[in-house]
Amino acid sequence: MFKSAVVACVLQVGLAGLANAAGPFGTVNVGNWIGGAFSNDETGAFSHCAATTPYADGVILVMAQNAAGSWLLSFASPGENAAIDVIFDGQEQARLFATANQPNMLTAVMPTNVVRTFQKASLMVATAGRTVLNFDLTSTGPVIAALANCVTRVKADGLRKADDFTKGAAKPAAPADKQASPPPGESRDS
Repeated sequence: MFKSAVVACVLQVGLAGLANAAGPFGTVNVGNWIGGAFSNDETGAFSHCAATTPYADGVILVMAQNAAGSWLLSFASPGENAAIDVIFDGQEQARLFATANQPNMLTAVMPTNVVRTFQKASLMVATAGRTVLNFDLTSTGPVIAALANCVTRVKADGLRKADDFTKGAAKPAAPADKQASPPPGESRDS
């Protein structure tokens, strides 16, 4: 119960430009990831789908896709705007530019190639300045598929028909547009 309340609060106040979000509508429950669809409090319009998972060091990792189709990765932890270097499974590296839109959240837009790597990885090491955080990633492929399904279904059917977005979440299709489409590839169940 406490975990759900914390996650709902983090999702509502943390995502880039989405501080006035209401929800969750429907559910995303994959492994340790929980979330759903969210709307803008002021307009009522669908804004994003997001799921979070907590880590032992107190950082909460948030994966989201907004209504425009951009993928977002957020770290719920005090911070300032920063370049964050991420390394996946000790091999693939990317530099993300995170913005501190809230006092407790850093959010970075993830390019499609980084989302593809994220969904297949089992370990992510994130470095911002002198801070190094390790994330044992689980169920990333299925949560990305569920978030993409959430965005697609809410855009087509509206928030009132939001339900379990993990049901019917197919493997993401090949992107027609690099920024707006979910990453292709095999989903990884962990």
